[in-house]
Parts: sequence; C-alpha cells; structure tokens
Amino acid sequence: MRVLALLLALAAAPASDFSIVPGIRFGPIHETATLGDLVTAFPPGTVEDADVYLGEGFCAPGTRVFGGTPDEIEVTWQDRARTRIAFVRLQKPGGRWSTTRGVRIGTSLTELERLAGRILTFSGFGWDYGGGMQWSEAGGAVGLRLTMGDAAKAGLTGQELESIQGDKPVRSNVPAARRLNITVAEIVMSWGNPAGDHDCR
Repeated sequence: MRVLALLLALAAAPASDFSIVPGIRFGPIHETATLGDLVTAFPPGTVEDADVYLGEGFCAPGTRVFGGTPDEIEVTWQDRARTRIAFVRLQKPGGRWSTTRGVRIGTSLTELERLAGRILTFSGFGWDYGGGMQWSEAGGAVGLRLTMGDAAKAGLTGQELESIQGDKPVRSNVPAARRLNITVAEIVMSWGNPAGDHDCR
C-alpha cells in the first residue's frame, strides 16, 4: 500500500521537479536546502530518514525521497541538523530524472560521447569507485558512474578486460569499451562531505 501511495504521489508531481541542472540543482534540491525544504517540495509521505552507503563499508545518516520507486534519490547532509546538502544520488533505472542535456540512468557511453562531442575518460571498472567520471554541462558538473555490460557475452579476452579495469583512467575509445554495453548507472551532484559517516555494520 505504501508503494502504491508513493506512485500516486509521483503521478501528481510536476515534471519540472525531475530536471537536473548540473552544478546548480537536482529538481528542487540545491546546496542550502534543508530537510524542511525537502518535506515541503516533495509530495507528502515521500521523504524519509535513511542511512546512505558511501563506499568501502561506510554509511552516513541521510534522507530518501520516493523510496521504492524508479524516481528514488538519496540525500546526505553536511551537518547533523540537516540544513545543508552534501550530495544527492540517483541510481534507479526507469525514472523521470534527467539532466538538462538528457543524461539519465541508462544513457549509453556512445550517447555521452555524442553529446560531449569528444572522447571521454572514466575510471577503470572493478573497484568501489570504478566507472566514475565527471559530466559537465552549462551550469557545472555532476558525477556519473558507468557500468559495463556482460563482458563474457561480448567475448572479451583477459587482456581486453585488463585494459578497462583497475584504478586508472580509461578512454572511451579503447576497443573493449567500444564492444561493451557501457551505460550510466549513477548520477551524483555533490556540494560537500557527509557528516556523521560510520561503519555500515
């Protein structure tokens, strides 16, 4: 019943709430938005407290909006009073969130190259920060995390996999990247460091 109520609330939300303007806002969320602002900006019952995973086994107290729906986002805070945003993160596929230029969860690396008009560079796969890259548009930048398709189905050799894995920069025109279905798996807008990070256990 809760998910149904959230979906009904989403249906009533204006489409403009789902526009990501890199460096400026994530829908109605900007750096100085408070928890109270989020409660006011989003439909009733869609904002809740939740721990947010940071990586390497660490979490931070945060806020989840539209939890359990394709439009789910996670928010962390620079202070314990929740008066300043640290970052907003989108990971769910199929939602309505999109950057000004049309980047969303599921956008292909090929499409990112077309939009950018150049070869791109991302962090090699296979570790906590693998697939990470900065994406810039007119107002600023957001962080993207890319994910690669099934390497086995692509028939990549061990040497080809080695060329796109590990803590190193990888250019989007290497042969292995061209053969894989690499897409956007995460969009993050960051303004600072989360407060109160702790072991997720």
